[in-house]
Amino acid sequence: QIELRAWKPLAWAFLWLWILLALILPLLLLVWAALLPYFQPPSLAALKVVSFSNLQGLPWPLVLRGVINTFILALTGPTIALAFSLVFSLAVLRWRSRYRLAFDYVAFLPHAVPGLIFAFGALLMALFVIRGPIDLYGTLGLILFVYVIQQIPFGSRITNGALIQIHTELEEAAQVAGASTWETIRRILVPLLRPALLYSWLFLALFSFRELTVATLLFSPQNITLPVVVWSIFHAGNVAQASAVSLVMMALLVPLVLVYMRLGGGNVSRQAQGVR
Repeated sequence: QIELRAWKPLAWAFLWLWILLALILPLLLLVWAALLPYFQPPSLAALKVVSFSNLQGLPWPLVLRGVINTFILALTGPTIALAFSLVFSLAVLRWRSRYRLAFDYVAFLPHAVPGLIFAFGALLMALFVIRGPIDLYGTLGLILFVYVIQQIPFGSRITNGALIQIHTELEEAAQVAGASTWETIRRILVPLLRPALLYSWLFLALFSFRELTVATLLFSPQNITLPVVVWSIFHAGNVAQASAVSLVMMALLVPLVLVYMRLGGGNVSRQAQGVR
């Protein structure tokens, strides 16, 4: 720790300036654009035409379909990705083999490949390889498949860092007491990993909620997501309605963030009290 002394006001000013430029001003401009019939700089004349007509005139059936698909992806994608991440972490940190690091390389490899490449590969696979037995083209399952591949590197980093802090003696004691491998994972590892799993699930859910590149390349009228709805309306030249849908997206997202942060903080506090 470094005592700032006379530099302290300057440090606080820098932090507040960054918050203003990076968070507050973009949000205010988004709200301003959503309340105008067309985008224009703030002025008294523009203030006279502010209204909620953009929200009323939104293509609500399309928006609702995007909301439902996005929530499905945000719920299922992180859950599946974390399950694979935990398996990879157990193989890397608990499996006594010289080949265990290969699992870590495989788990982290998708992070080095752009999501657009995975999306294009999945598109070709759905069109020319497995179209006969399983028709995934234009379905939500195809987007989910790519999302899970993209999320495993992030999930495995978190589960690796959390699992490495749990000593193997706990698992050995459970095995001596007669617990099976599944019981050891369910009754010892998962409760201890719960805060890390909860926060990583939240992080991956936010990733699913805002992902645009993959969803844009693989979208169809049936599997369209909310970010693609925003992009489509913006690409059509309607900045005001695109801003209005963005506000709807943020309104749906903020309560979820607050709830999961509250649950995660509560779990951490209870575990800390138990340790004391």
